[in-house]
Amino acid sequence: MSSLAQQPEHSPEPAFPIPAGVFAETVTKVTHYTDSLFAFRITRPQSFRFRSGEFVMIGLPGEDGGKPVLRAYSIASPCWAEELEF
Repeated sequence: MSSLAQQPEHSPEPAFPIPAGVFAETVTKVTHYTDSLFAFRITRPQSFRFRSGEFVMIGLPGEDGGKPVLRAYSIASPCWAEELEF
């Protein structure tokens, strides 16, 4: 498992606090195939490296700044891609 750690310089300042050791990235594309199946792309941190078959934990902030809601997503993009696709 790879972890996304550190906030990149290109991301705008988020409206909520970002924990230490976490990247804040931007969603660049969402494709809906059905009501419950979709793919999405995010910006890629320059320092983020991974190997085929690895996954990352992606989360959104919890209600009222509480614990974030995290889910595991497999990386579908090749390791040399400029963006990450899930």
